[in-house]
Amino acid sequence: MIRYQIRIVNSFLINGLTIERKSGILNRMNVNLGNNKRLTFEWEVWKLNGFLQLVKALAAYNDGMFDGYVIAKVLWNVGGEYAYVDAAIIKQRPGYAVIRVTGRNQDKNETGFLQITLWRPKEQRESSAERSEQEGMQCDLIQRMPEDHLDADGMITIAQEQVDHYLDLVQDTNPIHRGRNAIVPGLYILYELQRRELLQGFFTKHASYETAFHQPLPVGASCQIEVHDDSVRLVMMDTTYFTIHKRVE
Repeated sequence: MIRYQIRIVNSFLINGLTIERKSGILNRMNVNLGNNKRLTFEWEVWKLNGFLQLVKALAAYNDGMFDGYVIAKVLWNVGGEYAYVDAAIIKQRPGYAVIRVTGRNQDKNETGFLQITLWRPKEQRESSAERSEQEGMQCDLIQRMPEDHLDADGMITIAQEQVDHYLDLVQDTNPIHRGRNAIVPGLYILYELQRRELLQGFFTKHASYETAFHQPLPVGASCQIEVHDDSVRLVMMDTTYFTIHKRVE
């Protein structure tokens, strides 16, 4: 069983269940099931690898506070799987937040972390002169890409079906990842890249990583993976979507 300890302050909903929480660090949650039934449990999750364990802890903030936000930067170091995870907002101001998730072993020593910087883009007007009819048609084609599309070597394509599965798994409720003009969750791209045989030598347990997201990646877009000694870039034509830098400890 994996016990999640989360720094939290208010109640929130997961799969329609109200989970009550107090300030401080919790390793138990009381769930109201209705009909005067109550379930107390230590947050048990699917068998996730260490990276997804850290990502799933972000579900504590699925109360709408960060709907419409995108990830600008990610720092992480994954040292295996965790017995405990705690999450905390370490910086926040209007349109900006930094959340840090810490993974701990059985002795509660830190063995990994995930830190994300979020920002909320300024609203884009639908009638902007820069948005052409042709661009809109391209977005429609992207949304209808076949689900069994296979990537060529050095390429990556994320279909909506994959995104939906990931969102359900980690309980990410941000609406920008569904519907027309959906964008791929940044953390899901990082998860997929860590699984690629092409990058097995780049991702190691003895390194930390920093990712800068330059542009949102549309669902269905096919991108080239560029691998260098200490960095990885995801590009399509003249656009770089993000860059991962490796920092050996």
